[in-house]
Amino acid sequence: MQSKSKEIRELAINAVMSKSLTPQKAAEVAGVSVPTIYSWIAIYKKTGSYEARHPKGNPPKFTAELEEKLRELIEKKNDLTLKELVELLGNVVQKTAISRQLIKMGYSYKKNSKGGRTKSS
Repeated sequence: MQSKSKEIRELAINAVMSKSLTPQKAAEVAGVSVPTIYSWIAIYKKTGSYEARHPKGNPPKFTAELEEKLRELIEKKNDLTLKELVELLGNVVQKTAISRQLIKMGYSYKKNSKGGRTKSS
């Protein structure tokens, strides 16, 4: 989910803290839940910043460069196994990451009559 802009967060926090708006009305105007308004205020009081918190977790391993290389491999030989793809991509991503990326790219596991992968329409 996309976080709200800094400006929206700032307006909502300032409106509630100055008592111009109730948390309920600020949440309605900002398009968020009331607990989110309270969370924004708590973060602001703790950090002094209106910025959204950075998401937790590791950044995606699949770069645009890897995606392009994967696409080229599939176009050259479309019946490669996930294990073979891992090796051809230099062992920098796991089979599960390749599997998820293939799905995002519109490929399925279904084999066509020629034995290659099919691409969903």
